Amino acid sequence: MKQLKVILIIGILLSTGLSGQNIPTYPIPSYNVPIVNCGNFVPALVSARNPTKAKKEVNVTIHGSMGAYASVEVYSLDGFDVLGPYIVYAGDTLTVEIDEREWGVMIWSSFNIEADVWFSGGAKTPGK
Repeated sequence: MKQLKVILIIGILLSTGLSGQNIPTYPIPSYNVPIVNCGNFVPALVSARNPTKAKKEVNVTIHGSMGAYASVEVYSLDGFDVLGPYIVYAGDTLTVEIDEREWGVMIWSSFNIEADVWFSGGAKTPGK
């Protein structure tokens, strides 16, 4: 099932790109980024695997008018895992715990919204 989600996301990305619409890509962290239909967020610097197995979180806040919302998926850059989709309403923050791998975020919305995307945590897991 997870592989199917990854294939689905890749298919959407390719079909959107082939129709002439480029998907804008932004670094993580990014703040107050206008989302026009969709936006892709990837780490500003992709690092080697974290050997400390530190827990970390990816956070997404949506800004917009009352009733606006976005669909958010968190995906591993190695292509093995996709978390979501999550529906995030304007004024709310989604926080997803992720492992030591590198992760990206894909946001879709038909509303006029802005998004903040950042990582938090990174503290070493107790007892590990």
